[in-house]
Amino acid sequence: MKKNILNRRRKKIYFPTILILLFFLIIVIYILLFYDQKIFKQFNSIIENYSDKYQYSLSVVNINGLNNINEDEILNLIKPYKDSSIFLIPIKKIAKKISQNNWVKSINIQSNYKDTIEINIDESKPIGIYTTGIQNILFSDDLKILENIANNEKRFSALIKFEGKNSIHESIKLIDSFPDDFQQYVDKAFLINQRRWDLELKNSILLKLPENNIKEALENYKKIYINFSNEELIEIESIDLRMKQKIILKYKEIIK
Repeated sequence: MKKNILNRRRKKIYFPTILILLFFLIIVIYILLFYDQKIFKQFNSIIENYSDKYQYSLSVVNINGLNNINEDEILNLIKPYKDSSIFLIPIKKIAKKISQNNWVKSINIQSNYKDTIEINIDESKPIGIYTTGIQNILFSDDLKILENIANNEKRFSALIKFEGKNSIHESIKLIDSFPDDFQQYVDKAFLINQRRWDLELKNSILLKLPENNIKEALENYKKIYINFSNEELIEIESIDLRMKQKIILKYKEIIK
């Protein structure tokens, strides 16, 4: 007896939902057969009324994956559709608008067809800053321009600053040639004549690299680095690693 009562309750709970879905299906078929703007507006009005009656309106927006994008920027794009029928939310249109943000690498929006949409964003990873003397252009690991940042922007202070024509396009090749964990010691990278690199380290030493075999040259630097004390390193201005069998040290001039 109790089982029958439970079954009746379930039928009462799900019957309105089934009725709504069947009704919407009939209307959609009708519109496909006899489409015009007036009918389309009437159809939307009917859906809105039923959605409001049975609480199928957008009220919850969950956004995941944000690190550098302002959440309010996304919410402002959703705001016009808040409390609208969940069945009429233009998910593709919203995704297209959000994708116009340079930080967005990919986006996926899902609806529970009740009251919630879930927005999952994969942001581009910033890899470096291209400096022109006037602008500081933040770019990603897929060489996409993200934004122009201020000189004193602390969020990205650990990133390498690149200078020189075509240095953005050559940046990934340079970074890939670094030995493990070496990137964290580099402050600036200068592309010389679009052929080779000079690196300014965070200890202020300038490394002059060869056109080829960059990784080997940097491994040689690491070998000699461990033989110097901190006091000796402070006195070094540059280390020339361009010749395979030879390393040239240049010391800072002592001002008397």
